[in-house]
Amino acid sequence: LCLQSYEGLPDRKAIERMAFDLRWKAVLGLEVQDRAVGQSTLVEFRARVQLHDKMEQAFGRFRSVLVEAGVITPDQVQLMDSMAIWGRGAVEDTYNLIGSAVRKLLGAASKRRGRKAVDLASELGLVLTAPPETGSLKGRAEIDWSDAEERRAFLNQLVGEARGLLSAMASDESTDPEVAEAMALLRRILVQDLEVVTKPSDTQGPGGDTGGDETQSVLELDREVEIRQGVAQERVVSVGDPEMSHGHKSRDRRWDGYKAHVSVEAEHGLITAVDVTAANVHDAAAAPELIAQQRERGLAPEAMVGDMAYSAADLRQWASEQGTEIVAQVPPVRGKDGCFTKGAFHLDLVEERVHCPAGQSTTHFTRQSGGGRVFHFDGAACATCSLRTQCTSRDPEKMRRSGHGRSVRWHRLESVLQAARAAAGTARVQELLAERWKVEQVIAHLTHRGIRQARYLGTRKVGFQALTAALVTNLVRWTGLFQHNPALLTA
Repeated sequence: LCLQSYEGLPDRKAIERMAFDLRWKAVLGLEVQDRAVGQSTLVEFRARVQLHDKMEQAFGRFRSVLVEAGVITPDQVQLMDSMAIWGRGAVEDTYNLIGSAVRKLLGAASKRRGRKAVDLASELGLVLTAPPETGSLKGRAEIDWSDAEERRAFLNQLVGEARGLLSAMASDESTDPEVAEAMALLRRILVQDLEVVTKPSDTQGPGGDTGGDETQSVLELDREVEIRQGVAQERVVSVGDPEMSHGHKSRDRRWDGYKAHVSVEAEHGLITAVDVTAANVHDAAAAPELIAQQRERGLAPEAMVGDMAYSAADLRQWASEQGTEIVAQVPPVRGKDGCFTKGAFHLDLVEERVHCPAGQSTTHFTRQSGGGRVFHFDGAACATCSLRTQCTSRDPEKMRRSGHGRSVRWHRLESVLQAARAAAGTARVQELLAERWKVEQVIAHLTHRGIRQARYLGTRKVGFQALTAALVTNLVRWTGLFQHNPALLTA
């Protein structure tokens, strides 16, 4: 499996190498006349390796050997970053997504009842979502897609079939796990992508709020629906691989699939931790798992260095409690309409007082739901201040009447953020940040191993692929290291 990853080969080509390449035979301990395993054997063996986390154990063992040999010291600085992995599952729009989910449920139900899916679909009156001969659901639809009314009628006919199938399969949900899983997926897709068409007679309060359960309303048989505006959180994008999700590196760079998170020791660039998550998991949320993996193998890094995505105050606080410092650039504070930023104000952490550039101060604040606070300056003082136009764009008269002038947000962990900003300009932090190119180089090596494109479905199997690529990358880098420094091999 490592050789296959090293050369980036599909199963058939890997079997050929095992049969005819003398280098492979030498590495695998085979004699020239020994036959290769069959492809089905390779597939079954890989499934067992994935099931029992054997690749994770191999990766961890290699890391432990490096620690035991003194190549990696327990408190060594680590560099972390993430990379996009394009999922293998087909990404579909709402119409095809619902159709695929219906066919998945239909397949599970027909299997349970011992019938053909096409016969069960005919019995239940499924026309649009019946097993297709060719093409996608939208491709077979004979409607004018430029006509909004035809699109809505088609959508509601499609949703009607989905609701009918859910109702017909209700009795099987509690007795068949496969049917239950398919039903849950179909419900989730309907709720995430649709919303009920609100009519004037439905409104019961300000803003048209019906006061009902939106989830239940979408699933009701007689409710007209339309495609939801905006994207739901944790949206399923593929029926073939429901664990995939939308990911964003920036506003203009989006992918559908997973995200690999890696940690690399700063001296030799060897990978010490790997984790794979859905694409929408923030880098800072994945960092604790990287640190936990290292501690399981006897590593307690002095510092973890990352880009600005790892600068969250909660992560810094948690890592500090574990004995590890998070080193990352703190996001710049921007002022509204070109006015003074928060950085122009002095936040006194001891007296819990905020001082403004004009010499005014305040201890008056309102609490926020997340535990933070917003400090408010006196409206009358702000209205007559000589620096008012540089500080706020609010109308002076409104500030006098309300009594509230300029406001400044105080984070729940403001002391953590202030300490990070104070340390940002020190030589030590700048030197550590300058080492980040090493983890980017390792990510380039992982990309060369094909990790950008998932070969399997599901987080666990994609994680196996990432671990295999990481182990191979470590072996290749280690070979280069001891060739240039034989003393490492002696150790």
